Amino acid sequence: MSRVLVTGATGRIGAHVVRELLDAGDDVVAFHRSGSNTSGLQGLDVEVRLGDLTDSDTVAAAVEGCELVFHVGAVHRNWAPRDEDFIGPNVDGTRHVMEAARAAGVRRVVVTASQATIGYTRDPDAPLDETHTNQELHLPYVRAKLEAEALALRLGQEEGPEVVVVNPTATVGPLDFRSTPTTAAVRDLFKGGPVLFGVNVVHARDVAAGHRLAALKGRPGERYILGGENLKRLELADLVARLTKGKPNHAMPPRALLAVAARVMPLVARFTGGDAPLSPDALATMWGHHMLYDSRKAREELGYNPRPAEEALRDALRWQAFMGWIPKKVMHRMGDELAPDPSWQAGRR
Repeated sequence: MSRVLVTGATGRIGAHVVRELLDAGDDVVAFHRSGSNTSGLQGLDVEVRLGDLTDSDTVAAAVEGCELVFHVGAVHRNWAPRDEDFIGPNVDGTRHVMEAARAAGVRRVVVTASQATIGYTRDPDAPLDETHTNQELHLPYVRAKLEAEALALRLGQEEGPEVVVVNPTATVGPLDFRSTPTTAAVRDLFKGGPVLFGVNVVHARDVAAGHRLAALKGRPGERYILGGENLKRLELADLVARLTKGKPNHAMPPRALLAVAARVMPLVARFTGGDAPLSPDALATMWGHHMLYDSRKAREELGYNPRPAEEALRDALRWQAFMGWIPKKVMHRMGDELAPDPSWQAGRR
């Protein structure tokens, strides 16, 4: 049994990583900010250490006594008023975790990066692997994740401890209590919205299993894409329609219409304090691209074995129905098929 720290433990991926480690018999320390929604940790036998990734002292206190660190915590938003809103938690936070891990004698840090650091493909028949690094630098989120990933790998090589990077793709499923950008995008599809590009869909439980496998078997200094099944644009539209018992939406909005929405959404987000699903930078980044990836390296080296996209999206649909995010007409069509997992009841508040 190992004593293990999980940063960002209240987020969807973090909460699943905590469960994966507990199931394996590890002693888990959950690190999160004061005031975070702790529903994802409710009922779990973990030690909680409060702090902030931007505060090096609280990070050092959290790492103390741990042999292994899963650095999952990060800012995950489409848009923020200032670039610093991404840089501080993602880049400075990663530096603080690495420095604290080195000082505490941690042997390995598994860093949760993103598909965004891999990049996006123009050819739906040519998914990307770990040899590719994103060159589309319009989005502050992408720049921050790239800088954090590169920083972790460099510090791991130069000063230690060992670093293994994992790159989850579009992660769906239960335990997302705040509606992350991926959940919000999938919710729009469940409501009948258009599919703008091909997507690699992965279940959060599989991403968590991939984290533990990376800690056990990953090679230091390597990146591993934790993806699921690739779905081209129309394949995704058809699967969503089948799951929701609706009609597939194959329409592709014209770029001019999306450009108008991209200008308006950040203005609304600035006023409300929310997120902007689309912005001019996001449109410039994603137009004509697809989020399709090859997870062969993780499968072959780690023994990673994700479930099909249909199962992942079905659980995502059930979770969103449980949270009240699915339109009533879809709820009526689906009936008992949207029944929640009994274990979810304990985690909702």
